[in-house]
Amino acid sequence: MSVTEIPIFPLIATSVQSILQVALVCFAGYVLTRKGLLDQKLQKSISKLNLNFFTPCLLFTKMASTINLQIFLSMWPIPIIFGLVFLSTLLISNLGAKLFGISDYHKRFMTFAMMFSNNNSLPICLIQSIAVSAVYQQLRWDPKDTMQEIEARGISYIVIYSAITNFVRWSYGLNLLKNGPPAPEADITDSSLEQGSSTQATENTPLINNKPSTSTSVESTSNSSTKSTGLLKNAFNKVASMFNPPLLAIFSALVVGFIPPLKNSLYGQSPVLDSLADAIQLCGQASIPLILICLGSQIYQLSKGDASHNHTVVYYVIFSRFVLTPIIVISALLLVRPYFALGDDPVFVLVMMILIACPTAINLMQICQTIGKYENDLAVLLFYSYILAIPILTTLVTLFLFIIQVIPF
Repeated sequence: MSVTEIPIFPLIATSVQSILQVALVCFAGYVLTRKGLLDQKLQKSISKLNLNFFTPCLLFTKMASTINLQIFLSMWPIPIIFGLVFLSTLLISNLGAKLFGISDYHKRFMTFAMMFSNNNSLPICLIQSIAVSAVYQQLRWDPKDTMQEIEARGISYIVIYSAITNFVRWSYGLNLLKNGPPAPEADITDSSLEQGSSTQATENTPLINNKPSTSTSVESTSNSSTKSTGLLKNAFNKVASMFNPPLLAIFSALVVGFIPPLKNSLYGQSPVLDSLADAIQLCGQASIPLILICLGSQIYQLSKGDASHNHTVVYYVIFSRFVLTPIIVISALLLVRPYFALGDDPVFVLVMMILIACPTAINLMQICQTIGKYENDLAVLLFYSYILAIPILTTLVTLFLFIIQVIPF
């Protein structure tokens, strides 16, 4: 098949349809906020409910129903590819921060937004569309591959990649934003920190000066013991805080997926716990719509001029997400592809290229809303990213299909 035979219009239709679904639900949130039915307090409550219940249900259903130990082990190149995305993102983010004089506060947001792409709805829709088009013949790993097998393989690659990114997103990503400095405008924090440090010095001084030398060693031992206990307690609290509900859902899904009797009881041919699995799935389906409703509400607040955002950061993230990261990671992927078995599967190569080039993930808004930071920047970023995604993704997917055609498998 020549490049002129690649079905451009079906790809455009798929991109438009996927993004239009997002836009319509966001618009509902916009209207609800304009009518006064969704204020900032309610939006915050919805985000917390989503974080603690609906999103864990979604993650559990998607992972537990598809993954098993054999599939997980056979797809070892996928975490390495995400590792390349991770490292290239850190490099691009640090480079951009130095080049444009971006503060650490906004550099953390840049890293976060560049690192995590849409790895669910958009790539799945694209793969489903490509699998049922004439292009599927170029995606056969085996001459007997059917459209259904190509689609199933593509979705399984997406699910594994999604599982890895979700784990990193809800551990490293969440803590990257949560533990960062306050917004540059919040000068009050700096003064409060200075006061805190000076208070600490004055409290310690009398303990040393007013006590006789004979009791100093006793107090020193007591202080050392207290400090050790405090360090252990802080370390425990830090580890415990990382295990938020989404992460617990991911680990639970892995346990279910890796233990066949457990998986069969939920997702087998005659599952004993079918009602439980269906209930979890039903609750999980509410997660993405709630995120989009809150995103629409955020866009309305931006349109009223009540919020600000950093234009340089937004534009740089979009450029990096669609151009810089794909150039670096896809080039590396094509270089190492001949050295592992999955590299011989055209579907795997195509799926990885699409995932690397997709816009920023919509459900990052959930993390921003939960911690109460970067909401305006992310709302503007998502708004422009998904408008630009239609022409850019169509062009990139066409290029990717051309690459699949010309490289030897």
